[in-house]
Amino acid sequence: MMNLKKYFLIPFIFGIFFLPSNTDAAKKINVERNSDVDFSSEEVQNSDERYFIPRLSTVEDSEDSTKKKIRRSTKKSKQTDEKTVEQKSNRKKIKIDETDKPAVETSKTVSEYRSVEIAPGLIEKFFVHNDGSDRIRAYCLIADHKRYSINPMLALGKIPGRATVSDMFRDYNSWTDSKHKAVAAVNASYFATNGDLIGITKIDGMSAGTNYIDRSAVGIMEDGSMIFGKNYYYGVVTLGNVSQPVSGVDHERSENNLIIYNRWYGETTKTNSYGMEYVIEDGRVTAINQNNSRIPKNGVVVSVNGTAKDAFAGVRIGDSATIIEDYGEPWNEAVHIVGAGPRLVMGGNIFVTVDEELFPNDIRIGAAPRSAVGVTKDGDYLIAVVDGRQRSSRGCTLQEWASVLINFGAVDAINLDGGGSSTLVINGSVINSPSDGKPRPVASSLIIARK
Repeated sequence: MMNLKKYFLIPFIFGIFFLPSNTDAAKKINVERNSDVDFSSEEVQNSDERYFIPRLSTVEDSEDSTKKKIRRSTKKSKQTDEKTVEQKSNRKKIKIDETDKPAVETSKTVSEYRSVEIAPGLIEKFFVHNDGSDRIRAYCLIADHKRYSINPMLALGKIPGRATVSDMFRDYNSWTDSKHKAVAAVNASYFATNGDLIGITKIDGMSAGTNYIDRSAVGIMEDGSMIFGKNYYYGVVTLGNVSQPVSGVDHERSENNLIIYNRWYGETTKTNSYGMEYVIEDGRVTAINQNNSRIPKNGVVVSVNGTAKDAFAGVRIGDSATIIEDYGEPWNEAVHIVGAGPRLVMGGNIFVTVDEELFPNDIRIGAAPRSAVGVTKDGDYLIAVVDGRQRSSRGCTLQEWASVLINFGAVDAINLDGGGSSTLVINGSVINSPSDGKPRPVASSLIIARK
């Protein structure tokens, strides 16, 4: 089986020798941060810096007749379901008019930010950049933290699993009461092809995924506030008088591994016959199996292989069991943790940590579709996506993406899974254009719901 550590380290090692030169980078856009969101038109300036951040402009302030305009229209639903009709009528959409051809000779970069309140405490924002054939489309939702909560959700409610963000949005609403319905969702963590999460994850205080590399994450505290930064996972299992380190939580077991399986992994461990498994309930070993053990709802299964298996060879049913898990402070107090990365924004400034977090080239280099989660200066939740790999939008580099997020209002933010996974759903509708041509099934999402 593929070791998840190799999944990240091999591309990184090769990437060191094949990094493109600055001249190979995607065509730059010039955007200057404006935290007050008071945008004005400005001509592109030359600079020796590698990345630029476009200053924003409004249609009203610009005299450039070649600007493309944004038209908003209320989409009439053809569905007969009254709730769906009501949801779709509550939000205004924009339509990008691509019929006008930009003038060939122009000295100005057209960059426009727009926003509209779609419900009390919900602000939808849009970024449109046009410079000839260089185009970017980005979408954002900001939710008042006093009115809304933000929560991670697993596809199908378990690991491994994959579903579209729209499916998870609908599932969330079918599993919760009418007062706390979801209003928006965005794809979240990286994942393996089988649906295992790649990134340190905690949901409702219980581990749901780990990683071999310390990377950026967002933590959601009990009061709803958010923390951002790098964290780690360290676990130790003691059965009887023998202690062994934890290799991971809720993912496929490999050679010489000790994996903890809990209720997030579904009903059984799905392991092969080359290991040994210890069922733990109420601090005791209650069963010992060779493989594919049933996972107790209020307990865990400790699954071992190779050296870890040999270490626990003397463990018997009835022996004491202790599991210690440490995420570091203040992450231990977080109710939820969603690991992804790299970090993009810190303290309202660009702060891209892609190098130190050892990301492969498909994430670290070039313009691409991307997703992000952040927080505003008021503590409100921000989720966003930028389309890419399309004629209408090339996507963003990580530096450009950080700049766009700052102009959306983020003071802290991390990157989420991107590419064909990037999907933003508002009131049940996908508002962006996923690069696969249709929404991709992913392993997890972040849900914004009414409190």
